[in-house]
Parts: sequence; structure tokens; C-alpha cells
Amino acid sequence: MRYACRFRRCPVALPPRVAQIVQLGDVAFANVHLLHGQFLNRWQLMHIANALDGPAAIVGDYNAVGPIKLAGFKDVGPRQSTHSPNDIISFRLDRCMARGLRCSYARVLARGSSDHHPILLKLHTLPVVQVSDGPVTAHVRRPMLRVSVERWLQVVREAPARIRVRQTFLEALDLKLRKAKRGKAKRQRPSPASNDITARQRIEDRARSEIR
Repeated sequence: MRYACRFRRCPVALPPRVAQIVQLGDVAFANVHLLHGQFLNRWQLMHIANALDGPAAIVGDYNAVGPIKLAGFKDVGPRQSTHSPNDIISFRLDRCMARGLRCSYARVLARGSSDHHPILLKLHTLPVVQVSDGPVTAHVRRPMLRVSVERWLQVVREAPARIRVRQTFLEALDLKLRKAKRGKAKRQRPSPASNDITARQRIEDRARSEIR
């Protein structure tokens, strides 16, 4: 199934552009040719991403310089340059941002009649794993991620119990510290009898000094 994604009103007056979207099974592919402005092409990219559901790949001429951050998507395209306007400088303008897909192969092909090099990618859908803690599903790329998800769910599930244990432990520790502090203060506090002995000694020392 193919359909077009028309951009909403652009922040500035520019010629209208359309992204071609092809749905192959559960995966949506968007073929794009974005604007040259570094703010505008990222604005278009965000609009396209919001129009896609589930696993998806946005492929084409991004006309973007520098890294691109798109929530839920990862840049899986080749890292080599794809466009050389002259013999001095070259850019990586043709990219592929993917969500819920794994890339096992990516390379830049030889240039044909276009001034851009085509890119070739081999994409695979990520399995949806049913986590044993409940109806939560996660797209996993490797088994360790599943273990991390299960540990995180276990921590969340046991969080109230751990908080209660921690609170009880802190209360017991506070009580113990208070008792130790009171015992130390009690040991350092002089008794009334010792005060009388000290006062009597002072009187006797004063009397002896007066006699001398």
C-alpha cells in the first residue's frame, strides 16, 4: 500500500513537498527528499515520524548536516559520504532512520546519473518478546536487553516492599543512635556526690592557702 504524507503548514513560505510512504506488511517505509534548511528538514522529519506507526524506516535525501535526534528512531545508514558537490568537500546527506528495525548491512554504492550516491541497507524486524511479568512487550535486539527489562519490571514491582523495609531499617537505626547518644551523655554527666566532693576539696584547698 502506498500513500503520500503531506506536510502541514510550514513555518515559512516554501514549495510544497510530499513524502511517499509504502506499507510492506507491518513495516512502513517513507521515501523523502527534505529541504536544505537545517531547521526545516528536521521539522519535516519530525512530522513524517509522527505519521508512521510501528516499525518504520525513513530513507532518502535528508539534506541534513550533522547528527539527527529523532525520538524512537536510530540512524542505521552507512557513515560514508554520499554527495560531493566538488572535489574538495563531501557530505553524508542520504540517510536512513529506523524504528523497531535492525540493520545488518549498510553501504554506499557507486554513483549513477544522480549527483548523490545511492545507499543499500539490509533491515530486519525486531522480535516482540512477551515478558513473563505481565502483558508488557518490548522490542529487543539482543537477549541481554530482555534480561534488563525483566529486572526493571521486578524492581518496579518490589519497590513498595523495598521502601517499607528501608523505612523500617532507618527507624531502627535512628532509635539505636538516639539510645547511644543518651547513654554517652549520661556517662559524661557528673553525679551530685562527685559535685559535693569537688566543692569540699575546693573549700579545703582555700582554707590551707589562707593558713599559709
